[in-house]
Amino acid sequence: MTAKITPESIKVIAIKLPFDLQERILSFPFLHLLREWCPEAEVHFITPKKYIEVLNLLPFKAYYHEFEGTEIESLPGVHRFSVNAKIYNVDLFISLTNSFYDASMGLALRAKYRLGFSDGWKTLVLN
Repeated sequence: MTAKITPESIKVIAIKLPFDLQERILSFPFLHLLREWCPEAEVHFITPKKYIEVLNLLPFKAYYHEFEGTEIESLPGVHRFSVNAKIYNVDLFISLTNSFYDASMGLALRAKYRLGFSDGWKTLVLN
């Protein structure tokens, strides 16, 4: 089932950023385009605490939800983080990593649309 996503239908976006600093910086052009496409949406970055200061280079306002490096390496850890992160009414979840646990975070956040790298088991949790 493919549904058309419009900027007007997106109010809250949650984005799981990569752990690696270089990959995080390389995701900036995508984040700029996403912000231009949906300028009114509330953006939440789910990011490791390590090198979080690099996100200050982005020219738009967003909420940061930090986690320790090993905190979300299991399904119970993903669930625990999602409950404690206090991100509500997520319309669009985007995982910029190639991890099943990161992709399953969209389910834990109850996102309407879940996007990411879909291969193997991740096809079960992404739409």
